[in-house]
Amino acid sequence: MKSMQTNTLKALANLFFFLLS
Repeated sequence: MKSMQTNTLKALANLFFFLLS
């Protein structure tokens, strides 16, 4: 479950930076 949460956070961060750039 921990790894899944980290993967989700990583995906959200990637999306965030993608939208900002």
